[in-house]
Amino acid sequence: MGTKFLHKQYQIETNTPKEAIFAQIRQNIRKQKSGKEYFLFNYKHASIYENRVEVTGDITGARPFSTSGSITFDFIPTSDKTLITCTIVPYNKYAILMMSCLAFIFMVGISVILVTSLWYYPVKALAFLSLIWSIFILFPYLSLRITRKAMEEDSLTFLHDLGLIKGRET
Repeated sequence: MGTKFLHKQYQIETNTPKEAIFAQIRQNIRKQKSGKEYFLFNYKHASIYENRVEVTGDITGARPFSTSGSITFDFIPTSDKTLITCTIVPYNKYAILMMSCLAFIFMVGISVILVTSLWYYPVKALAFLSLIWSIFILFPYLSLRITRKAMEEDSLTFLHDLGLIKGRET
């Protein structure tokens, strides 16, 4: 799988200086850890570096089905603006590899059982096998797309909390 299939990236430009953005992030982290304020975005998993903020693990604590993966915000200051590049990576490559291997082994086992039990009904066996393998291929793809979309919403919530984008309902 190529990284383009897994990752999603977008950029925004803001007039707010990088230092002010980082100060607001630190303040939101302190507020959330102390329990003084409620945010939709889970700042507890945010790590601040020189020009980067990384959020890994359980991204949102507000939803029962929270997303898993990493969101990276790169802050590139220019003369009068700050360019923010957001990179979204749902899951991680080891989780995807492990789940793919386990699912493949399971599906091969199911296929062998079906073929042997429906040996005298090849059309039924082939139809059932194609249905099962379609689900096997479709489910991880849809799961990845849904998770990536949810993480994109989480990243936009993060930017909205910081006042960098307008017009979002939280």
